[in-house]
Amino acid sequence: RFNPSVNITSPGLFDELKGTVTITGTAVGENFASYRLQYGQGLNPTGWVLISESDQPVEAGTLAAWDTSGLGGLYAVQLIVIGADTRVETATTQVTVDNESPLIGLDFPLEGAELSLAEHPQIIFQPRVTDNLFVDSVEIWLDGRRLAFFDAPPFTTTWTARRGDHTLRVVARDRLGNQAALEVNFTVK
Repeated sequence: RFNPSVNITSPGLFDELKGTVTITGTAVGENFASYRLQYGQGLNPTGWVLISESDQPVEAGTLAAWDTSGLGGLYAVQLIVIGADTRVETATTQVTVDNESPLIGLDFPLEGAELSLAEHPQIIFQPRVTDNLFVDSVEIWLDGRRLAFFDAPPFTTTWTARRGDHTLRVVARDRLGNQAALEVNFTVK
């Protein structure tokens, strides 16, 4: 149930976050003494880490800035308002934190590879892309031109080989915009 005196309005339930997040809401009450914001890992945390505490009431405003760097996964964020009569009111929301960029692997071609056009008239580019949560998109670029864009696996495209020096670039993003890139230089003779 929504308590007008004790609530977190942002981030919302199951929001996906990264970096430093502004937590907004209301921490007031008839006998307001102080409030504390904390977070814990999982849906029902067994331990809590303090984000901030204050003896100043906040009405529909900023409660704290939460630096989520180094965190990843599901977290509960809890607001605790303590009254002068030691009465305690709480509000909790669950969020997903993702500060990790996707990982990109590529078996072929390898950096510095020299390929024979006769043996490799067609080259299949098939990067392995993983993310701790969700891969949102993968782009495959060759020599500065985008060959392919994917928003779901498999991330595979075939190129009709041409002689010369080439630069293959794979760019992967997750839903929160965390990005990774892999560049491979190779030659076709």
